[in-house]
Amino acid sequence: MLGAAFSEALQFAMMTKVKTELASVMGVQKLEKQHVMYCAMLTGVINSIFLNPVELVKIQMQLVKKFESDNHQNSTKRVSVLKCMKNIQKNGGAKPFMRGLHATMARDFFFLPAFFGQYEVWKDKWANHEDTRII
Repeated sequence: MLGAAFSEALQFAMMTKVKTELASVMGVQKLEKQHVMYCAMLTGVINSIFLNPVELVKIQMQLVKKFESDNHQNSTKRVSVLKCMKNIQKNGGAKPFMRGLHATMARDFFFLPAFFGQYEVWKDKWANHEDTRII
């Protein structure tokens, strides 16, 4: 759960930064929807570059625990993040940290514009609504 919160926080922070920079370059206060979509695409690429190594380490740690539990080994011991990273580095250098980057970029390049597009539409709708109570 904490990993998802970190990922979402990074996405929103990066999206805000990209939107601010583009608005500054264009000299406008508020971007049009198409520009927001472009910002979301760029955010997807940047997000993939930063989070792909984190996801790889997380998956490796989960696989170690799964392997140990399937083989009835002592699965109560915790696998440290640093130990997992050192193992990946030792076995393949820096290259394995970027394994799957193209697939992740392709996913985020198309997903984040849809996600942030809906977010912006609903944000504008609720911001202009007099009664903003949900219930």
